[in-house]
Amino acid sequence: MPMVPELPPISETGRYSISAAAKLLGISRPSLYKLIEKGWIIPRKYRNSNRPYVCGADIRRCYYKIVN
Repeated sequence: MPMVPELPPISETGRYSISAAAKLLGISRPSLYKLIEKGWIIPRKYRNSNRPYVCGADIRRCYYKIVN
């Protein structure tokens, strides 16, 4: 799974769309959904729109889990 060589600066408390999270990790959206299925990333949903988002802390944790 190709990834970015170094994780760009992200906010631990930031909320990122599925597309933005995939872009930050340097993977495709289908690859991100595979990581979600594995439980490595847990998407949450906005209350008003019910759209999914990923917390910055989850992106960082997943990145280091894959790299190590």
